[in-house]
Amino acid sequence: MKQFKVVSALMGSGKTREFINWAKHEERVLLAVPKINLAESVAKRMRTEGINPTVIHSNQSEESRTADRLSDALAGGEGHIVTTQASLLNVSPSLLKGWKVVVDEVPSLNKYQRTKIVPFSAFHALFDEFVKVDEDTDVCGYQGFITQDEMREQFFKYQGTEETSCEVMFRGMSSSTARVSVERRPKGFIIKSVDYHDWRPIVESAEEFTVMGAAVHCWLFYWHLVLHGFEPVMNEELQPSFKGYKIPPVLVPMVDTPNLSKTIMTTLPDGTVSENNKFTRECFGQDVADNAVSVMDGGKKTIVQTHKWMMPAFKGKKNLELIDFDSRGTNDHNEVTQSINIIHGNPEPIEKQMILEMFELMGFEEDHIDHCLGCIRHERFLDPLAQAILRTNQREVDNQTQQVKVAVPTLNDATALEEMLEGAVIDKSQMLKPYKKAPSKEAMAKDELIKAVCKRWSEMQESRKPNGKKWTQKDLMAEFGIKCPKTLRGYLKAA
Repeated sequence: MKQFKVVSALMGSGKTREFINWAKHEERVLLAVPKINLAESVAKRMRTEGINPTVIHSNQSEESRTADRLSDALAGGEGHIVTTQASLLNVSPSLLKGWKVVVDEVPSLNKYQRTKIVPFSAFHALFDEFVKVDEDTDVCGYQGFITQDEMREQFFKYQGTEETSCEVMFRGMSSSTARVSVERRPKGFIIKSVDYHDWRPIVESAEEFTVMGAAVHCWLFYWHLVLHGFEPVMNEELQPSFKGYKIPPVLVPMVDTPNLSKTIMTTLPDGTVSENNKFTRECFGQDVADNAVSVMDGGKKTIVQTHKWMMPAFKGKKNLELIDFDSRGTNDHNEVTQSINIIHGNPEPIEKQMILEMFELMGFEEDHIDHCLGCIRHERFLDPLAQAILRTNQREVDNQTQQVKVAVPTLNDATALEEMLEGAVIDKSQMLKPYKKAPSKEAMAKDELIKAVCKRWSEMQESRKPNGKKWTQKDLMAEFGIKCPKTLRGYLKAA
């Protein structure tokens, strides 16, 4: 059974330091990180320790392709290479034989995409030459004698252009693992490409493979390898000795609800949801943003992580800096002691369906689904929360000077982070109750129907039919078009 090594430790606990000390004594080491700026940052630290790595990523002004430069460096046979995870996925895994590969920050396997609605006429003009859509399943296949290489040429043609529908379609159709389909809408198609990043060939080919990150066992990456027979073992050489944070952070939940959602944040004072679920300054989310800012010391800088649609809530407020969702590896806020995080991790219905399709492609069975969805929630919600918190003065560990205060969405989220961050303190005093939701038109119509049914039944019980017989519940059902006796009994009981 092939093993993969694991270094599971919190941000700022010393994983990079341990890696550099270990790499000094190794001849063939490749480090893959999630972001270009992190690659440059780690390489700089390595040079101060006497290691001169070859740095390869897509932001370098080179004429040759990144994958070609990385392939050439690996074929050279020895040395230290620092690159990005995306670049590593684009080279032949066979080149990794004899190399010890370390992946810093657990990779996301998600590779699903969808487009906005593509009008029927535009869809046929763009894709009929290359793609045929199955009328029964809506799955896309190759047209005629089109080859995978031709699909790949089309992908490269549109990659990075404004023709995103072409990029999504041809990226999926040129992959050997993707499932591309369309969802029919009245005015056109939504193109869905479901795929995943498969790290198994890399793990299999490398002389040794190590993944470093926080709570590695909570990621889909870990469980996909385990599912397919790879054995996880702790990498004792790289595992840092971490005794906890010097000053634990204070977590301040903002909303008194089990889980936050966009609907809660876009609810108006009268209990209705804003038109098209669009955020406005009158929505409950504005109260949450104002409360989060008021909890912080206005004289100090605060970093803010929120959704794009929620950003207007923080417009015009002083000493705030909006940060990216993916803050892994960034060390630009070491002096900051305040953080606001108003996000949720709920996928839209169409996205959740694509996630379930991805699980199926990866080989997960039905009884794995709940666990896998938990991994997705960790990756897209809890980890970004923790990452943003630990880009502050909190990551300084022994050199930490002040307690970090963090606004988080809910008490449930604070409790989960308390477990991750080992010793965090929760302040429950600032939670706001969401606006009471007004009943929907459907609910109000149902209430009126129940009242009418009950009133009519009361009248029936006090009178008789023209033929002198008693009215029955069957008569009542016929009068109101109720087909199921159980439904009627429920109406009468509700009254």
